Amino acid sequence: MNKKVLHCLMLLALMPVAAHAEYPNMSQEQMQNMMEQAQKMQACFSQADPAAMQKMAEQGQAFQAEISAMCKSGDRDGAQERAMAYAKEMMNDKAFQVMKKCGEEMAQTMPQMNMVKDYSDAKQGHVCDNH
Repeated sequence: MNKKVLHCLMLLALMPVAAHAEYPNMSQEQMQNMMEQAQKMQACFSQADPAAMQKMAEQGQAFQAEISAMCKSGDRDGAQERAMAYAKEMMNDKAFQVMKKCGEEMAQTMPQMNMVKDYSDAKQGHVCDNH
């Protein structure tokens, strides 16, 4: 089994323990609801092709290395252009679309967990400022 898939399954399995630690006054009903939502999330992520997910992860690592090198060499404009092009590529990637959909569903069904931050109000910075 893919390490990333195994990692996600472990996180899902430990979610009730983490939730109880974070929210000790959570009722049995709330805990059950959270577990149901976690199962829905797992089902959503299982729709993604594992080979495509692995390829996306590898491409992401290569992209990070490329951007980091461009930033270190002083090519800030080139790095920013490459980041924008990569973002457009990702928006058309089917595996990414599955991940995005699952993440959005998780944010809607489990807002109390604050697992997904909303960065929509944050100013868009330069890609090199994150390295």
